[in-house]
Amino acid sequence: MTQAQEHQESWKLLPGSEMVGWLPLGGLMVTVLNNHWWQWRWPNPFTGILTDFTVTLFFPFLVSATLGYGVLIINSLTWPFTRRSIWRHTTMTRARMLFGMALTATALVTLNLIPWVRDSYVQFLENMDIFNWSHGFLVVMDPYDILGCLFLWPTYRWGMRRLDEISHSTERFTKEDQ
Repeated sequence: MTQAQEHQESWKLLPGSEMVGWLPLGGLMVTVLNNHWWQWRWPNPFTGILTDFTVTLFFPFLVSATLGYGVLIINSLTWPFTRRSIWRHTTMTRARMLFGMALTATALVTLNLIPWVRDSYVQFLENMDIFNWSHGFLVVMDPYDILGCLFLWPTYRWGMRRLDEISHSTERFTKEDQ
């Protein structure tokens, strides 16, 4: 394997690499555009439900990447005592991806069906807005928004393909180390 090919494959082993791809980045980009521009410029039912669909395309991978960085921090803190590689278990795993998908579905369902959860979420957003950029947050409860959970299927398929790429990269690098 040439040095260029090795470099091309090595980034897949870094924590957070699951966020680098057309599906999570595209979902994140459409969510940001929709929430900060399209919904205000062209309010209609399509822009209202678009965020619920696109969040399911990136949020599970964001959760997985966050957990990967958490593992990296814990490994870094315990390294002097265990002498294991600090990069151990920092790439995406099936368990992290499924946990992110379950968390996404739970958030989508509870925000759209349970009023006190929605109200708590809005209060949290208002408390986080320390610069008072937004003049009140509006989260509309719409049971049809739960249909966004259907987009977890392409997320799962893309994640499984990404796990295959990661496992091939891991095998390639462990063979070269031996």
